[in-house]
Amino acid sequence: MTQYQKDPGSIRNWHDRLVQGIGHRGSSFSDLDVIEVSPMLITHDRATNRALIVELKHQNERMKASQEETLRWLATLPWFTAWLVIQREDGTIGWYDFRDSEAIAPARLSVAAFRDLYAQWWRHDWRYEREAI
Repeated sequence: MTQYQKDPGSIRNWHDRLVQGIGHRGSSFSDLDVIEVSPMLITHDRATNRALIVELKHQNERMKASQEETLRWLATLPWFTAWLVIQREDGTIGWYDFRDSEAIAPARLSVAAFRDLYAQWWRHDWRYEREAI
């Protein structure tokens, strides 16, 4: 993966370090700052023709309604997975899957649990069940 900004403290670089070593070379990571000037990343797995969209936020940073609407819409497409990933001050990860219409708030995950979910997505064996988290 690529370090997106020279600032080692940027949220994009935090995410890059978080998922380092998961996935495979040849995937594409794109920064879509054009959408609401927000750190949104897309990666795809050409082997399975799927894409994962990750909206990155700092703790207490609000998402605009238009961002949420766009991500919910993309998550309805069978080849897209859309997640909200929150860098929390206590070191845990806030995580929300936009396909989960029953979730009220992002789940709080350990780094290891988030990395496991991310690896499951890459292995194409990811099956989200809120009760299991």
